[in-house]
Amino acid sequence: MMEGDLTLDGADQSAVCGIPGLPLSNRDTELSALTTPRHVTAPEYFLFFSVQQLCVFGDLLWSVMKSCSSAVCVLVLLITTGSESCFNSVKVKLHDSATLPCPGTCSGVVRWTVENSSDVLAECDQTSCRSEKEGYQMIHDQGNYPLTITRAEFNTITWFTCKCDARDLCDVDVQTYPLRSTHQIIAGESLELQLGKSDPVEVLYNSTGGAGPSRVQICTVNGRALWCSPKYEQRANLTSVSPTILELRRMIPSDSGVYWIVDKQSGEDIHIYTVEIRGPEFCSTTVTVKLHDPATLHCIGRCSGVAKWTVYQKPTEVLAECNQTSCRPVKEGYQMIHDQYPKGNFSLTITRADYSMKTWFTCWCDARNICDVDVQTYRKPC
Repeated sequence: MMEGDLTLDGADQSAVCGIPGLPLSNRDTELSALTTPRHVTAPEYFLFFSVQQLCVFGDLLWSVMKSCSSAVCVLVLLITTGSESCFNSVKVKLHDSATLPCPGTCSGVVRWTVENSSDVLAECDQTSCRSEKEGYQMIHDQGNYPLTITRAEFNTITWFTCKCDARDLCDVDVQTYPLRSTHQIIAGESLELQLGKSDPVEVLYNSTGGAGPSRVQICTVNGRALWCSPKYEQRANLTSVSPTILELRRMIPSDSGVYWIVDKQSGEDIHIYTVEIRGPEFCSTTVTVKLHDPATLHCIGRCSGVAKWTVYQKPTEVLAECNQTSCRPVKEGYQMIHDQYPKGNFSLTITRADYSMKTWFTCWCDARNICDVDVQTYRKPC
């Protein structure tokens, strides 16, 4: 009886509202408008059933409800049996098209908007449909008012609402399957991770074959705000806003693994990067030299472009450089030897060390970091 429709006659209504202590004449008078049998849907029956359950408390509840029980019955019977707002979820590949369903009936204007926004994406009336924003389309379809997203992007990962005039017909949650990329880079190069959106995202990591937690958070990005764990905070940088790109510099073979870009609010994976770092381990060494003595900073690698030395991580402050044909000192007191260049030796000679050189230096091949060297100077003993 709870499934499908049922019909309530006057006796049934008396049973529902027959609270002990209510005079029959009063009840009949107050329910005179309701004695005509009517069609009631199952959801309404459940509400009747709830009222009936309340009635079994007898005089105890009647002392509270005697002034409103009839109104409750009237309210129950007058509930509109129209369509409830629907909730759907649609999953789509990034850059593919997606169709958002909106079943129902409407004699007015049907509009699609982003949830909690008044900006109309597309709309239909009784005669025609219009696209109000590029990338969104509606068509006339009897009993359904679907919205087509012509190309799903990161900004379409949200809720959409279909309305008939001011009445909600349907809410649809659009989700995308995560993008997957595979990258192979040389040790010392940078890894660029496209975040896809300016909303808060997390960057998670798991080393290839590594033990411990399956995914470890290494960075969080919110607009232009960047936070990274100590291991990455000196190597991470946001290089672009649209699209937002997180650069991880000076990658080494132990950085190989899987990187996830995750929407912080929904927990959905946006982009999954599988990364392999090839080549020799990125070097980071220390050279100790006596004050005023010469020192050689070693840098071994492969380079078909310009090899150069700079102050630590400052590629524009060039000290000396070599290309395929020659080497030249850019700043006095620093030298590179060209006959070593074809052998992959890009060592820098400091002709006379002083205290200003007690710092870090970086060896580059074009924009790729090959080696960092920490120079420590000390005074000769007396």
